[in-house]
Amino acid sequence: MEQLTGAQAVKEAIATLMRRDPKSITYGLGINDPGRVFGTTSNLLEEFGVERVFETPTSELALTGVGVGLAIAGHRAIYSHQRMDFALLGMDQLVNSAAKWKFMFGDQFTVPFLVRMIIGRGWGQGPTHSQNFESWLAHTPGLRVLVPATPQDLADAILALETTEEPIVVIEHRWTHGISGSVDLSAAYRKFLPPITHSQQSKPDITIATWGLATFECLAAQALLRKHEVVAEVVQIRELSLESLDQLEVSVRSSKNLVVAANSWGPASFPDSILAFFQSNEFKGGPIKASRVHYPHKPESSSLRQLGGFHVSDSRIANSALELLGLESRIQAKAAVDQPSGETTGPF
Repeated sequence: MEQLTGAQAVKEAIATLMRRDPKSITYGLGINDPGRVFGTTSNLLEEFGVERVFETPTSELALTGVGVGLAIAGHRAIYSHQRMDFALLGMDQLVNSAAKWKFMFGDQFTVPFLVRMIIGRGWGQGPTHSQNFESWLAHTPGLRVLVPATPQDLADAILALETTEEPIVVIEHRWTHGISGSVDLSAAYRKFLPPITHSQQSKPDITIATWGLATFECLAAQALLRKHEVVAEVVQIRELSLESLDQLEVSVRSSKNLVVAANSWGPASFPDSILAFFQSNEFKGGPIKASRVHYPHKPESSSLRQLGGFHVSDSRIANSALELLGLESRIQAKAAVDQPSGETTGPF
């Protein structure tokens, strides 16, 4: 076990994979510039050389196709985008080639291709540097969509490339790069990233389902609810798949109340799919009450003054839970705007 930041965990996981597999490569815009993709690719060029760690032209569609071809040929490839918004230009190759190749050729080929899509939030990001299209991607058969929160989650997501037969999209929130925690890089089997249950060690009054950076807001909401004598159980989903809801089902069967919180828009979303499952005949646990916490259905503003209440926060999650339970008490937001703890200047 090592104590690493999220950025260090990504870098060490990439380096670990590249040491184990001499045919693996990593590439992308900014991967070798002074910032090294927010510090997540530091020292990789120096260790592995320009033939395996290289900058690319600003041509996302072509370079996604290059990664697909390399993966089919047996090279585990990692393509890093400093913003998810830029990866939209490569969607044709990702959806129509990478995601379908194994299926179209009768499982004769695997596509060990990992695409890192970094998202951000907070004032200054603006409408085209803050978007999260996780629900688009989870909608696509043949893609694995991993949404890590902790440094261990980030390392697990990268090292999942060692065992996957399908292309992977890792959605990294930039704020997770600064979070510190213990990381074990030795585990070799990461074919599926199971959910993590953050339990109160007693029967829950309400279940909160979440993933990515919103996990930390949900854990803070759990603590706020405890002060109101409400027992909340947080289930952190790490791989966006409706085939992986077993742990969440256990909690919801017990609590009969569910809040889904995500750093993305609500309509036609993955949170909607979770709510639909638990309110359908597929769920055998009886009727439940449910709600969701998400962004309002509009682009994110660049302005500090226009972001009050836009992002998912501990108070919004806790108040959604209190309302669902029919309790009158409410919790005031700690801050009017969204920014990393302890930071007072932007943009973020």
